[in-house]
Amino acid sequence: MPNLLAMSFEGSVTPAFDLHCLEPGRTPPDGWGIACYPGGEPAALVLKEAGPAHGSPSSALVSAWERAGDWGLSRIATPLVGVQGGVLTPDEAAGLLAETFPDDGQAGRELVIVVDATERDAVEAIVRRTRA
Repeated sequence: MPNLLAMSFEGSVTPAFDLHCLEPGRTPPDGWGIACYPGGEPAALVLKEAGPAHGSPSSALVSAWERAGDWGLSRIATPLVGVQGGVLTPDEAAGLLAETFPDDGQAGRELVIVVDATERDAVEAIVRRTRA
C-alpha cells in the first residue's frame, strides 16, 4: 500500500532525515524520493528510486507478470504472496497483486487470486478498491 510523507519548510532550515528503511537487512520500499532547493538555488535537487528495488516483492511480481506475458499466458492463478512468511498481511498481499498485475487492455488477461472461501469477499473488495 502506498505511503506518502510530504514536508514543506519556509525560510532557511536544515532538516535531517534518516531513511531506516534503506539500512542493510531491512525490506526496501517500492520507491522513495526526496527533493529540496539547496542553498536557495532556483532548481530542485531530486534524489529518488522511483521503482521497486531489486528483490522487493513488487519487483518480483512485475518480473513474473512480464515473464508470463512473454510465454503467452493469459490467465494467471496465484495464492496471496508473502503471507506465509509473515512479510505481508492478506490485505497487503491482495493489494500488491492487484497493483502490479498489468492492466494493459489485452483481451483475455486475467488474474485469479486463489484464497479460501472465507477470504474471497474481502480479497475481491481489496482488488476492486485497488483498481478503481
